[in-house]
Amino acid sequence: MLNNIKYFKNLFAITLFLFIFNCVFIQKKLDEIGINDIKNEILSDFQPGDPNKLKEFINNFSLNKYSSSSPINYKNIIKIKKLNKWHLKDSHLNYEKWIFPSEFDYNARTNKAIFYVIKKQSLKKSKVILWVPGKGVSDFAFNFIKKFFKIELKYNYNIVIYIPAYHLERTEIGKKSGEGFFGASILNNTENILKSSKELNMVIKYLKSIKVKSISGWAGSMGVPMLILGNHNNIKFEHLVLMIPVLNFNTVFMHKNFKELLGKYNGYGFPIQIIKSANDLISPIHYKLFVNSNNIQILYGKYDQLNPVSTIKKFERDNKVINIIGYNLSHATILLSKKMYTDYDKFLKKIQTK
Repeated sequence: MLNNIKYFKNLFAITLFLFIFNCVFIQKKLDEIGINDIKNEILSDFQPGDPNKLKEFINNFSLNKYSSSSPINYKNIIKIKKLNKWHLKDSHLNYEKWIFPSEFDYNARTNKAIFYVIKKQSLKKSKVILWVPGKGVSDFAFNFIKKFFKIELKYNYNIVIYIPAYHLERTEIGKKSGEGFFGASILNNTENILKSSKELNMVIKYLKSIKVKSISGWAGSMGVPMLILGNHNNIKFEHLVLMIPVLNFNTVFMHKNFKELLGKYNGYGFPIQIIKSANDLISPIHYKLFVNSNNIQILYGKYDQLNPVSTIKKFERDNKVINIIGYNLSHATILLSKKMYTDYDKFLKKIQTK
């Protein structure tokens, strides 16, 4: 009897998976739920701040000023601890947690930049992939993204994984991973992306200082603007992979589900144009990639409600990307694609032969 119950539970799970996987309407709705979650998070404590301060920030903006890290010796300030989670079934791997100072000061317990490191070999003279996940990354997400790690390790890359502010052990007490990164203040939201970019710029400088052979980038969703802005004109990545990239923050803010929210901002002195101008500062669609176009891969969902296909195609043309693959999936379901991992494997294999 118990075996029968287990069988029917598995059958139901498989049937549900196949239904969602093949239903465009449901996939799009899952994305809209995510957009509504962002909207509700903003509305839950609506304190948008001073519109004049936002205007001043926009008028005086300089990417180098806001995302470049300080010219100090990070070897002297990094703390290295043992990482006791996110382990793979390979006894030859070493796991570390890197801790650097951070400008995020929303919580005394979490005002530090954190990176998880999965090492196959010594970092010196090794190939490194700087891995930047998206909003909401959690221990549960590891069950999916570890598939990428296994592929990277197969091609002898060491992996340095960025833990964004407000996520995992950087989460505020009593909140879930990712909660708090976006709030009602457009200025704070913009600065949060730039502070994250500065932390990535910092670890890039550290990796260069310990003489790694090469640095590549992998970024997903909201991690894409963090990585692109953090490395803007800094180094030339060996290769770069972008999955469901958030390329234009105005795509989210101008979504039909944000209409009520935009009206509320307007009532507090924040017209749509000032919001658009702030979002433009941190949107990768307005920046060039400093990577050989042959060494870029973009993996996107054709039903993605946060990233219209038209935006992805424009970014592809502007950066002359050759390797771009779309899947019949949405932002929320992209990690369910088995073919995506196969395509990623093929891409890395090709990189090794260049």
